[in-house]
Amino acid sequence: MKRLTLAALLISAASSQSLNGKSCIVLISTPASKARVEKLADAVVELRGRAQLSREQLPLAVIDQANPTHAPAIKRLGFEAADLPVATTGTIDSSGLPLSANINRPPLSIDPKTVAYYLLAEWGRREKNPPNLPTFPYTPISGDSAKLEGEFLAIPAGKFWRGCCDGELDEFPPTPVEVGPFSIGKREVTVEQYERFVAATQYKTKSEEDGFGWCLNDGEWEKVSGATWRTPGGPDKPAPADAPVTQVTKSDAQAYCDWAKARLPSEDEWEKAARGRNGRRYPWGDKWQASGRKEAASPYGCLAMGGGVREWTDSPFRLYHADVVIKEPKAGRFMVRGGAESDSPRECRATYRFTSLPDSRSDQLGFRVVLSKSAKLGYLGAGAGLGGSSGSSWASSI
Repeated sequence: MKRLTLAALLISAASSQSLNGKSCIVLISTPASKARVEKLADAVVELRGRAQLSREQLPLAVIDQANPTHAPAIKRLGFEAADLPVATTGTIDSSGLPLSANINRPPLSIDPKTVAYYLLAEWGRREKNPPNLPTFPYTPISGDSAKLEGEFLAIPAGKFWRGCCDGELDEFPPTPVEVGPFSIGKREVTVEQYERFVAATQYKTKSEEDGFGWCLNDGEWEKVSGATWRTPGGPDKPAPADAPVTQVTKSDAQAYCDWAKARLPSEDEWEKAARGRNGRRYPWGDKWQASGRKEAASPYGCLAMGGGVREWTDSPFRLYHADVVIKEPKAGRFMVRGGAESDSPRECRATYRFTSLPDSRSDQLGFRVVLSKSAKLGYLGAGAGLGGSSGSSWASSI
């Protein structure tokens, strides 16, 4: 593709008042990054064409720190010299210069085509009109399937594609990541299983100590007296024994794991179990499924990973790339994965990342566990301490 100069990238219809305030993609170069920004601009223009979008539909506002006439626009956007170069979304003015810019932004230090995918998808999200982008070219990763061991799935070591280009910025960039072998619950921990733990230990959850939990009612969060793991919707709404246990904090989930000689999954383990190796959008496939999500299986056979309840992981919040810029504070938060039954299609994607403070609890939040070696060896058969009879398995006990 013929390289475009930065000047040529400014839209030809710059004087058109109809563009004033229109959503656009904003690129700001420095003398040292000019060639890199031009490559990214080329990638954006190419992908825009493949999505059958015109320059008028998706304007590209490109400015250069070295150009004195662009200095007022950079100042107006609120960027300092240390922030540059920049690739983000924003709005454009009638002269073709950026009018505003999103302060959260992807890195320019990775493959420009990958960044272009994110920028076009983010532009579409803000426009509420997702562009018809070609499928991101995940390079296939081969590997073995999982083995079913009772109610757990033994997932072999190997790489998987973590993250994506068309989600939130904290899901970016898509990267092959190595994960060791682990065995994860086919389903979430249930009310009946949590009852066994409480009966054996007399443990009290945070909701029981405080006398309330949080419930999602008609799309609004409400503080509900008497909402606990036994009655997650309130005192007159007991949970079925086979329902996923909810109204548990991270500490409540961890206490169960400590008793059961298990652990919470890491975020990477959870995502690999949910989407497999090769970049599925949802646990069950790439198309949204309006019903039956609780029984829809992931590539490895896990159920309800995009339509049961949200699930605690043991991973504190982190960005996937050091050069991603997200200004919202997330310190002290832990990663929660898996969309609940009431969550949107976007939130049920296998890559979507919720964050919660460790004392958070609600009727939408539960957990599943990963086996440790000691759990598999020490909690089988008679005397397991988990309510099983002689010959019973770990899976039927926990």
